[in-house]
Amino acid sequence: MFMFQEQNESNVKAGNVDQSAAEEAGIIQGKAFTDIVYKNLVSENGLAGLGTDIGTEIANAFSLKATYIRAGYLDKQQAEIRATLGLGSQKADEFKKLVADGAANFAKIGLKVDDVGKTYGSLLKTFQADIAIADEDLLELGATSKVTGQEVGALAQGFRGVGISIQEVGERMTEVAQIAREAGVSVAAVSAGVVKNLDKMNIYNFENGTKGLAKMAAQASRLGIDMDKIFAVVDKAFNPESAIEMAAAMQRLGVSTGALLDPLRLMDLSQNDPTELQNQIVNMTKDFVRFNEELGQFEIMPGEKRRLQEIGKELGMTSGELQKMAINAAGLDMKMKQIRFPSSIASKEDRELIATLATVNKQGVAQVKVARLDEKGERTGEFDMIDVGELTNEQLETIKKEQDLRGQTMEEIAIDQLSELDKLNTQFDSVRQALVFGIATSKPVNESYKAATTGLRQSLFGGYDLGLSSERKEGLTPEMVQKTQTYRRFADNLKLEDLEKLGTAIKDDFSGMISSITNVDWSTITSNASSFFETIKNSVNTIIPSINPFGGSESDPLSNFKDVGEMPKLELDEKVNVDINVKLDPNIQNQALSQIIQTEIEKWFSENNLSNGGIVHKILENFKTNSGLTTK
Repeated sequence: MFMFQEQNESNVKAGNVDQSAAEEAGIIQGKAFTDIVYKNLVSENGLAGLGTDIGTEIANAFSLKATYIRAGYLDKQQAEIRATLGLGSQKADEFKKLVADGAANFAKIGLKVDDVGKTYGSLLKTFQADIAIADEDLLELGATSKVTGQEVGALAQGFRGVGISIQEVGERMTEVAQIAREAGVSVAAVSAGVVKNLDKMNIYNFENGTKGLAKMAAQASRLGIDMDKIFAVVDKAFNPESAIEMAAAMQRLGVSTGALLDPLRLMDLSQNDPTELQNQIVNMTKDFVRFNEELGQFEIMPGEKRRLQEIGKELGMTSGELQKMAINAAGLDMKMKQIRFPSSIASKEDRELIATLATVNKQGVAQVKVARLDEKGERTGEFDMIDVGELTNEQLETIKKEQDLRGQTMEEIAIDQLSELDKLNTQFDSVRQALVFGIATSKPVNESYKAATTGLRQSLFGGYDLGLSSERKEGLTPEMVQKTQTYRRFADNLKLEDLEKLGTAIKDDFSGMISSITNVDWSTITSNASSFFETIKNSVNTIIPSINPFGGSESDPLSNFKDVGEMPKLELDEKVNVDINVKLDPNIQNQALSQIIQTEIEKWFSENNLSNGGIVHKILENFKTNSGLTTK
């Protein structure tokens, strides 16, 4: 009951999971604060429903059942992380705490607790090693993935390939996001372009490293450029022979952009400044486009379409990429020319931002949407469409401030991107996750969970204690009971009705025992405990003689028992110590019950003189005698 498999919320809504799974999902993730408060306030139940839901959340936070479900969930999470590397259980507690500690942090940015394990697991798959990473760095990676839309594994793999540590990924991608925002383009699109082409940094030089690559990706996004096509041109210009051929082709086709006509310049740009080479290609295409005032749109001049197509073939852009680049470049250039700010007030980047955000109307006038401010400089919630040539300094600053990310970490950016409702929910969720997973990893819960899982497994089947001890403990269950061969030989000569009869008898005996323990009558508990063993033995004695289970003779159906492969021999001379020591929490009142059962077990063994290795043999011999069988 401790293991939990989280179900997709859509499956729960669709009725594809049972009720218990849905309830456990609520225990792990919890209910949204606004669902508890606001929905109740506007419902018919009102404050009564609010009190019920708050009480339920509080009860779940401290409920032993819910706590053990969370402990089981953490156990499963750490097992999945360990399985990624094939690690033993020595790291179990460390990974449990990693997920538990990350739950509250990830909740702040709108991520779920299972995202902690997924994020760390992605790192393990990338590095294929048990890497040490601080909680804040793991959070920064999760936030970076959320903001940029890039998978953690892709981020780690890309930056690792260019010699940038995992601790710096968040900071570098924050710079990428800043460049994208300042350019007025999609952060996700620029981030994708950067991550996809990080390996190019090992081949070509970019100004300021990832910043230069980000600027190239931002320009590509702004103009609808396929970066793969541009890097194909860069690769071609990097080779001396190809650079000479490209320059000659540009001269033949009447290109006037100087950098594209000089093979040495082409080689230099390809190696040391691919961003500028892309810019030179963009500038070249603008000469082929005009604004059609009658139609209110940009178009490639009719007499230049063939020439532009031939240029595209020489550059390896044969599917219309160069034409789309030309249209977008001409539009941006027209908007830039309408901006009247001097360079002392608006930098090139500022002008490009305004041009990117602006739209051109049918009259060819570029306009940008600007928030209206009151006397105090606060937003009024209203907006105006302003010609870019009429923008004031204050309006320019307002536009720039809206795009600015300076001073923010990826975690802060991720939080800022949430709606106000989500920000409220995530803050409350963070506190709740800190509480419930703090309890779930506390010492008493951890020890209790280990006793109920590791302890029970060792007591019944033996094994090692979390891999920390080199000594293997023996369990109460004999090895032969765990072998398929034992039961196959047992059932080979059975009749189906006898098999069912035996199962029913054992089931009834166990049901009776459980019932007697559940409905404790302290005056009769001793007799119930002492008679249980006799009840089971009598059931078997009654049924087994009639079904000849082990394939022996009718007079001695157990005669083949010793021949079952790998079963222990019955003639045991060495002494076997039976140590029965049931440990329960001393605060549990049923400790008395445990002591009574232990006393009765020891009494039953001692009365039958079964303190040595002949226990199994003695039981079987008594069984054959009582059943009227011939004893060899």
